[in-house]
Amino acid sequence: MAALASASPQISSDRLDLTQITSGNKSSTGIPEVKFFEDVDEFASTFKPKATAEFLIGAFSELFRQFKLFETNLERRKLNFQTKIPEIEKTLGLVKFLREKREKGDKVSTQYNICDTVYAKADIVNDGTVNLWLGVSNKRRCLGNGLVG
Repeated sequence: MAALASASPQISSDRLDLTQITSGNKSSTGIPEVKFFEDVDEFASTFKPKATAEFLIGAFSELFRQFKLFETNLERRKLNFQTKIPEIEKTLGLVKFLREKREKGDKVSTQYNICDTVYAKADIVNDGTVNLWLGVSNKRRCLGNGLVG
Protein backbone atom coordinates (compact mmCIF):
# COMPACT_ATOMS: atom_id res chain seq x y z
CA MET A 1 0.00 0.00 0.00
CA ALA A 2 3.02 2.32 0.41
CA ALA A 3 3.46 2.44 -3.34
CA LEU A 4 -0.03 3.83 -3.71
CA ALA A 5 0.58 6.62 -1.22
CA SER A 6 3.70 7.83 -3.05
CA ALA A 7 1.87 8.43 -6.31
CA SER A 8 -0.68 11.24 -6.52
CA PRO A 9 -2.34 10.99 -9.92
CA GLN A 10 -4.34 13.95 -11.08
CA ILE A 11 -7.92 13.55 -12.23
CA SER A 12 -7.93 15.63 -15.37
CA SER A 13 -10.91 14.20 -17.19
CA ASP A 14 -14.00 12.10 -16.59
CA ARG A 15 -11.95 8.90 -17.07
CA LEU A 16 -9.28 7.24 -14.98
CA ASP A 17 -6.14 6.14 -16.77
CA LEU A 18 -6.24 2.34 -16.66
CA THR A 19 -2.50 2.18 -15.97
CA GLN A 20 -3.30 3.56 -12.50
CA ILE A 21 -5.29 0.44 -11.58
CA THR A 22 -3.08 -2.11 -13.31
CA SER A 23 0.38 -3.20 -12.24
CA GLY A 24 1.95 -2.68 -15.66
CA ASN A 25 2.64 -6.41 -16.04
CA LYS A 26 0.84 -8.38 -18.73
CA SER A 27 0.29 -12.08 -19.28
CA SER A 28 1.55 -13.82 -22.42
CA THR A 29 -1.86 -13.13 -24.01
CA GLY A 30 -1.61 -9.39 -23.30
CA ILE A 31 -4.08 -9.29 -20.40
CA PRO A 32 -3.04 -6.64 -17.87
CA GLU A 33 -2.54 -7.64 -14.24
CA VAL A 34 -4.84 -5.63 -11.95
CA LYS A 35 -3.53 -4.18 -8.69
CA PHE A 36 -5.12 -5.44 -5.49
CA PHE A 37 -6.60 -2.70 -3.29
CA GLU A 38 -7.25 -3.61 0.32
CA ASP A 39 -8.70 -0.23 1.19
CA VAL A 40 -10.66 1.47 -1.60
CA ASP A 41 -11.00 4.70 0.37
CA GLU A 42 -7.20 4.89 0.75
CA PHE A 43 -6.80 4.28 -3.00
CA ALA A 44 -9.38 6.97 -3.81
CA SER A 45 -7.59 9.45 -1.56
CA THR A 46 -4.35 9.08 -3.57
CA PHE A 47 -5.97 11.19 -6.32
CA LYS A 48 -6.05 14.99 -6.34
CA PRO A 49 -8.95 15.72 -5.84
CA LYS A 50 -10.11 12.53 -4.14
CA ALA A 51 -11.76 10.16 -6.63
CA THR A 52 -15.46 9.53 -6.17
CA ALA A 53 -16.98 6.06 -6.00
CA GLU A 54 -18.74 6.63 -9.33
CA PHE A 55 -15.47 7.61 -10.93
CA LEU A 56 -13.71 4.46 -9.70
CA ILE A 57 -16.65 2.24 -10.65
CA GLY A 58 -16.52 3.70 -14.16
CA ALA A 59 -12.79 2.96 -14.42
CA PHE A 60 -13.18 -0.61 -13.24
CA SER A 61 -16.18 -1.06 -15.54
CA GLU A 62 -13.99 -0.03 -18.47
CA LEU A 63 -11.37 -2.55 -17.37
CA PHE A 64 -14.08 -5.21 -17.04
CA ARG A 65 -15.21 -4.50 -20.64
CA GLN A 66 -11.61 -5.00 -21.78
CA PHE A 67 -11.43 -8.32 -19.92
CA LYS A 68 -14.67 -9.44 -21.58
CA LEU A 69 -13.15 -8.57 -24.95
CA PHE A 70 -10.06 -10.62 -24.07
CA GLU A 71 -12.32 -13.50 -23.05
CA THR A 72 -14.26 -13.33 -26.31
CA ASN A 73 -11.05 -13.32 -28.35
CA LEU A 74 -9.63 -16.27 -26.39
CA GLU A 75 -12.86 -18.25 -26.86
CA ARG A 76 -12.74 -17.54 -30.61
CA ARG A 77 -9.10 -18.70 -30.79
CA LYS A 78 -9.94 -21.84 -28.79
CA LEU A 79 -12.79 -22.70 -31.17
CA ASN A 80 -10.51 -22.06 -34.15
CA PHE A 81 -7.88 -24.44 -32.76
CA GLN A 82 -10.49 -27.09 -31.97
CA THR A 83 -11.69 -27.05 -35.58
CA LYS A 84 -8.10 -27.68 -36.73
CA ILE A 85 -7.61 -30.81 -34.59
CA PRO A 86 -9.16 -33.28 -37.10
CA GLU A 87 -6.99 -31.92 -39.92
CA ILE A 88 -3.86 -32.12 -37.75
CA GLU A 89 -4.69 -35.73 -36.78
CA LYS A 90 -5.18 -36.59 -40.47
CA THR A 91 -1.81 -34.99 -41.29
CA LEU A 92 -0.12 -36.93 -38.49
CA GLY A 93 -1.56 -40.16 -39.89
CA LEU A 94 -0.17 -39.30 -43.33
CA VAL A 95 3.29 -38.59 -41.90
CA LYS A 96 3.22 -41.95 -40.09
CA PHE A 97 2.17 -43.65 -43.36
CA LEU A 98 5.06 -42.02 -45.23
CA ARG A 99 7.49 -43.08 -42.49
CA GLU A 100 6.31 -46.69 -42.71
CA LYS A 101 6.66 -46.69 -46.52
CA ARG A 102 10.15 -45.24 -46.25
CA GLU A 103 11.23 -47.86 -43.70
CA LYS A 104 9.93 -50.64 -45.99
CA GLY A 105 11.54 -49.05 -49.04
CA ASP A 106 8.19 -48.88 -50.88
CA LYS A 107 7.52 -46.31 -53.59
CA VAL A 108 4.67 -43.87 -52.86
CA SER A 109 2.33 -42.71 -55.63
CA THR A 110 -0.54 -40.36 -55.03
CA GLN A 111 -3.02 -38.07 -56.67
CA TYR A 112 -3.12 -34.52 -55.42
CA ASN A 113 -5.68 -31.81 -55.90
CA ILE A 114 -4.59 -28.97 -58.20
CA CYS A 115 -7.98 -27.24 -57.98
CA ASP A 116 -11.55 -28.31 -57.22
CA THR A 117 -11.96 -30.84 -60.05
CA VAL A 118 -8.44 -31.34 -61.40
CA TYR A 119 -6.07 -33.95 -59.95
CA ALA A 120 -2.54 -34.89 -60.93
CA LYS A 121 -0.61 -38.10 -60.29
CA ALA A 122 2.72 -37.86 -58.52
CA ASP A 123 5.45 -40.24 -57.41
CA ILE A 124 6.80 -39.03 -54.08
CA VAL A 125 10.53 -39.10 -53.42
CA ASN A 126 10.50 -40.26 -49.82
CA ASP A 127 13.76 -38.86 -48.40
CA GLY A 128 12.45 -38.44 -44.85
CA THR A 129 11.55 -34.76 -45.21
CA VAL A 130 7.98 -33.56 -44.83
CA ASN A 131 6.95 -29.93 -45.25
CA LEU A 132 4.04 -28.96 -43.03
CA TRP A 133 1.87 -25.98 -43.92
CA LEU A 134 0.72 -24.44 -40.63
CA GLY A 135 -0.59 -21.17 -42.03
CA VAL A 136 0.42 -18.27 -44.19
CA SER A 137 3.61 -17.43 -42.31
CA ASN A 138 4.27 -20.71 -40.49
CA LYS A 139 5.80 -23.29 -42.78
CA ARG A 140 7.92 -25.90 -41.02
CA ARG A 141 10.11 -28.75 -42.20
CA CYS A 142 10.02 -32.03 -40.36
CA LEU A 143 13.28 -33.95 -40.57
CA GLY A 144 13.26 -37.36 -38.99
CA ASN A 145 11.71 -37.02 -35.55
CA GLY A 146 12.13 -33.27 -34.97
CA LEU A 147 10.92 -30.02 -36.42
CA VAL A 148 13.33 -27.61 -38.03
CA GLY A 149 12.12 -24.13 -38.69
